[in-house]
Amino acid sequence: MLTIRRAQMEVLNRAILSGYIQRLASAFFERRPEKFGSSGLAGADSFVRNTLPLAAKYGVESERHVAMFLDFVLMYGAGFESRPDCAWALEILSDPSDPDGNTRVERLTARLEAYAAASKPPVGAG
Repeated sequence: MLTIRRAQMEVLNRAILSGYIQRLASAFFERRPEKFGSSGLAGADSFVRNTLPLAAKYGVESERHVAMFLDFVLMYGAGFESRPDCAWALEILSDPSDPDGNTRVERLTARLEAYAAASKPPVGAG
């Protein structure tokens, strides 16, 4: 019988989390290098590490949804919670009628996509 001690499990969990952070940081840096300026990939890594607790605060748990949430924070800034122009996002993320953080992030993303579609000029306009 194989027994995994708590300390061994913690090491394994840290390794998994570290790999996830590295993957996210690389993806964000590749997609939006201008957001990290001279800090480069290290800045992307720092952004991911510092923003993960915010995702947890809103109950965002799956890797996919955490990445979606972090993408939102990258676009709107870590201080979005106190900005009046982001009240709509805070309302979605704090909605007590939807206890699942992952579905709230999906609603947030859908709203962003709707805003983007509404702000595009009509085809042939110009």
